[in-house]
Amino acid sequence: MISEVVSSEQRGSFMSVNGSVQQLGSGIASLAAGAIVFTDKASGKIMHYNWVGYLSIAVLFTTMVIGKFIFKKVDKN
Repeated sequence: MISEVVSSEQRGSFMSVNGSVQQLGSGIASLAAGAIVFTDKASGKIMHYNWVGYLSIAVLFTTMVIGKFIFKKVDKN
């Protein structure tokens, strides 16, 4: 899907930028997870770990919907 967005002449630079954006997203996700999850001092249990899972599911479905709209727009052009 990604490789069909740009012409073959621009594909290499586009894929480099795409990889950079993916790595930035991974970094932001790690920071968000680190801010959400903590260890309860009294019990030693990891708290709110399930929240990170719920958030990642929400982000997954959101990006799938956005990707669907983008791909439709590319197909029309």
